[in-house]
Amino acid sequence: MADEGTDRTVLLSQCSAAVFRAATVTLMAVSCPLRACGVTVPVVDGVIGAHLGMAGECALGGVRVVDDRVSVAVTTTDAFDAEVQRG
Repeated sequence: MADEGTDRTVLLSQCSAAVFRAATVTLMAVSCPLRACGVTVPVVDGVIGAHLGMAGECALGGVRVVDDRVSVAVTTTDAFDAEVQRG
């Protein structure tokens, strides 16, 4: 069975905590967003590692984490320059 979980995604903002490697800004771990789980789990290549929650094996193991912290509101340099001038 080839990476069936990577078809599903979880937003980083759904996780209550995240750990980044400072030197590379690589996501290393997240707090699992499932209420029945909530443990801190490793993230490898953007994918939540398999782990056990309170109710057994967590369904989010193998799911891709999407970093949604970046705002896409300013998409051009002209718009950025206008925003900077407004203060």
